[in-house]
Amino acid sequence: MKNPVLALTLLMLSCSDSDEFGSEKSDVIQLKGISYYTPRANELYLYEDLRLVNSENSVPFRLDSAKYYLGDYFWIIDSDTIRSNKNPHRASYGEHFVKLVLIDVYGDTLSDSITVRLNEQLRIELLSPIDGFSDFSKTDSLEFRYKIGGVDSWEQASSFVYVSTDENSLWKEENILPDNILKPPLDDIYFWGVKAFTEQDTVFSKRCIGKFC
Repeated sequence: MKNPVLALTLLMLSCSDSDEFGSEKSDVIQLKGISYYTPRANELYLYEDLRLVNSENSVPFRLDSAKYYLGDYFWIIDSDTIRSNKNPHRASYGEHFVKLVLIDVYGDTLSDSITVRLNEQLRIELLSPIDGFSDFSKTDSLEFRYKIGGVDSWEQASSFVYVSTDENSLWKEENILPDNILKPPLDDIYFWGVKAFTEQDTVFSKRCIGKFC
């Protein structure tokens, strides 16, 4: 390059990395952050908070409207590079690293990153007594067993067994069975269920056992 001053200036611009840049000194793009939304399993919606700032205004705008200022932009999800701003993005359950990289027409880089958590769906499997169980004379007591699934590593789950002879009142607090064991005398019909919950989700499952189910 014939002009060493110009070469040095371009080199310095290409190496910069900040939270704002602009194609003109009077107009600056600011990346204020990234947000996300997960309405369904494995669907990740990503949104950028971009601002166009000058001496008079600060105006929010979308990536699709920033082409005049950008040479390139892309999302990084874990190790995948995605050159699209179309939602949703597909991602498995678990924690994911998400980064948005913007490169302006001079080669300056602007970026922000977040950690995204996609929760697995909380679920309950009722194990015993099994469907159709009705002969209470063959047991001294009834033990209610179940299994909770879909609890992610960053979550804590709690669960309770509820037992009642009245289906309509099953989920009342007084019907919680502390040790999961129902002792005689036994009635002819029971409704039992499990409520499980985390900070993000709550699920219920129930069944009927006895002679009149």
